[in-house]
Amino acid sequence: MSLEHQDMTSYLTTLYVSAFLLSFLSPVTVVSNSLLLVAIYKDPFKSFRTPVTYFIISLALVDLVTGLIVEPFFAVYYFVCHYYQTLSPGKYFEYLFQTGAFLSIIMLSSSFLLVLALTTTQYIAITFPHKYKRLFTKKRVLVSVTCCFVYFAVFSALQFTKIPKEIYLKINIHLHPTVVGILLTVAHIFLYRSFRKFAQKSQAIRQQSTVSRSLHKSKSSHVAHGNKNEAKHQKQLTVVALLLSALLLLCSFPHIVTFYIYLYTKPRSYEFLLNISIALRVSDMILFVKVALDAYIYAWRHLKYRKAVKDAILCYTRAVTRQKSRETEHEMMVTV
Repeated sequence: MSLEHQDMTSYLTTLYVSAFLLSFLSPVTVVSNSLLLVAIYKDPFKSFRTPVTYFIISLALVDLVTGLIVEPFFAVYYFVCHYYQTLSPGKYFEYLFQTGAFLSIIMLSSSFLLVLALTTTQYIAITFPHKYKRLFTKKRVLVSVTCCFVYFAVFSALQFTKIPKEIYLKINIHLHPTVVGILLTVAHIFLYRSFRKFAQKSQAIRQQSTVSRSLHKSKSSHVAHGNKNEAKHQKQLTVVALLLSALLLLCSFPHIVTFYIYLYTKPRSYEFLLNISIALRVSDMILFVKVALDAYIYAWRHLKYRKAVKDAILCYTRAVTRQKSRETEHEMMVTV
């Protein structure tokens, strides 16, 4: 049974509210992730030359594409559906929606795997630091990230083949959000437990550094200072990984549960379809809110990222000021 030709007022109202929220979330997501990527590219402190940075860059690109393409496409489709009071606004808008759906599967599924990779990498970094430096190189991380995007692009394209839509949706929900979500939960727990031990070691390093400075400047004090900075950096990255994984799990849980109910509840009455469709749109919005918050977690929570963003903005402001000054001087010379 379809919602078409039935009383769809409540569902269309949900689409309208969703479109309005997406119109707000889209620019916020684009601006925040663009600033983050610019800061990493400029890298004024030369502090982002680590393999884990590529996971953060990939997450920022995923969120940027979502805010730049997926959210606007969905917003336009929802606005048009509400305006014409129909779920079939025309082929052009349906193609727009299908394109957004295609990209959303790639982006949101990739974010699951990237956060899992970031969480696992950070667990190894603070638990087995020597193995971390040997196992995780920039080349390996780049290859794994590329394979991740290629895999989800191929998988997302399967929805346009002859595979029944319900079977495709079941494969997707089982294989990606469920399995990766379980693995992410386990990784989050292990990382949290290891982080508590790591924090105790960091405290010991800080105490050692204080004692070294109170004596005299020596080679040992420089080593202690270096260890302190490294410990602080790893602590910040670990907090970022924990917050990202927790946010993803919390925001994806309603969507996963709602999809399972939708796929495995039969028979489906009109009232059921109406309520579950509204629930799916609401759960979608929760995921898009998560996308908007990502940049603030791994950019603003990390001190070096905040400084890098501020420095990038200041450099741009100074460049604009210098350009305007040159133009003014040139005009004055021409006038004279």
